[in-house]
Amino acid sequence: MNENLVSLYEWLSNAYSTQLGLVLERNEMQQDGLPVALWRGEDLVGADCAEVFDSDLGAWLRFRVLGEKSSVEAINKLVDGDIQWGLRQLASLSQTMRSDAHDPNGGWQIHLIWLVSKIHQDAWCKKMQAMRAESGFSEELGLDGIFFNEPSTLRPKLDSHRLPQLLFASRKLLSLSADKMPQWLRANEVFAAALKALPAQATAMDKQKTQAFVDDLLKPGGNESPTMETLATTPNSANQCTKLTVQNVRNVAKATLSLPVGKVVVVHGPNGSGKSSLFEALAIGVTGSSTTLK
Repeated sequence: MNENLVSLYEWLSNAYSTQLGLVLERNEMQQDGLPVALWRGEDLVGADCAEVFDSDLGAWLRFRVLGEKSSVEAINKLVDGDIQWGLRQLASLSQTMRSDAHDPNGGWQIHLIWLVSKIHQDAWCKKMQAMRAESGFSEELGLDGIFFNEPSTLRPKLDSHRLPQLLFASRKLLSLSADKMPQWLRANEVFAAALKALPAQATAMDKQKTQAFVDDLLKPGGNESPTMETLATTPNSANQCTKLTVQNVRNVAKATLSLPVGKVVVVHGPNGSGKSSLFEALAIGVTGSSTTLK
């Protein structure tokens, strides 16, 4: 097995055991039901590649190693291949496109994570930028990269990387008892404290502008932490949008959505039908830009 995948398996196995008290099992997935956490290695998935299934979270993670000996051309080809694989799996998992029985494990979210040698970081980032600029289908998949210098430095990167940590933080949340749940509602206070620390991190030129930005975000409570009551306040209906019209944004030729005041609007449809495009159009209409457009 690729030594980076060995390190990844050992790290994940230890994290499942110590943080969650669960076993990361290894098998060919030829059984009636999935274990809570399952690892599939190179012998089942392909060279320099491995997969992890978390049936409680519905998370299907595919890891690909892009080592220092890989060429830029090979990296582009592998990334394209992985994305096409991910889209095929999404299509087969979609309830509107599959013909077999309902999956007893529920819905699945597919994440593609590349373990990228530092020397190829720029090439990988450029590939991601070009791919995201060309199409919105990438938003249907989780796409991420973990950059490291050599196999011995991979584990510290996994310790700090947000995606594996989010996986375990979510699992911990599922195991919390009802009496411990209220502490998760303190997120607003934590966010406000982080905002207050921003001006000190800004350069002298940007400090005043950053302070004004933070003060504006924390209104009307000034330096007080925002509360759940403040966030739950219904905006004045005069400031609410009641209709969204989108034309020629990505794969949406033209669409109009009614947004009734005080009602929840659910947008649903198969992968690639334009859901993400609608929300990007909304972002562009409200702010003049979007993360993908940037």
